[in-house]
Amino acid sequence: MIRIALGLLVGLAISASIFWFGSQAYQQYVIAPSGADATRPDRYGEFLSSNVTAALTGAPLIWCLVALVGGGAAALVSRKRWAAWVFGAAALALGAANMMLIPLPWWAWGAGLLGVGVGALVAARFAPAA
Repeated sequence: MIRIALGLLVGLAISASIFWFGSQAYQQYVIAPSGADATRPDRYGEFLSSNVTAALTGAPLIWCLVALVGGGAAALVSRKRWAAWVFGAAALALGAANMMLIPLPWWAWGAGLLGVGVGALVAARFAPAA
């Protein structure tokens, strides 16, 4: 039981770090140099349409890493495969909430959700069986 709790805490710490540092890097190195203002949807929409590659890879990549690395760490420490799926579900919820705020095309949404699913699947697949 302690191993499971420790695994979930390690996964949470890693996932939160990936989410925070990834978001900061995305804001600093992708959005800020372009002059886009995320608080003004019209200006942010202009940025998204002008720099499609950067706009469509930042957030979905972060969600995928949360599911893969955070879920993988939780599964490795706890030795329970379901721990990876917990972080996959959390990344899916974060992604869905974020997709409601960012005006991305439907295929970018699908790619992000598919990436989260694949990340959780890989993390659960390679976790040691208890």
